[in-house]
Amino acid sequence: MFTSYFLLSRGNRRYQDRIEHQRIFDAMDIMIFFAAKKINMLFRKSMYSLNTILF
Repeated sequence: MFTSYFLLSRGNRRYQDRIEHQRIFDAMDIMIFFAAKKINMLFRKSMYSLNTILF
């Protein structure tokens, strides 16, 4: 809250850029999260199938 107020007082243009970058980073975080979830699921499935084949 304080940092956003400070940036706003510094200049609205700069603050706008900061928000834009934050939005991009948020999108990247979400994409990475879903990718990791998907990879984890695939890994679990493959491990499960390996176990069923081996034992």
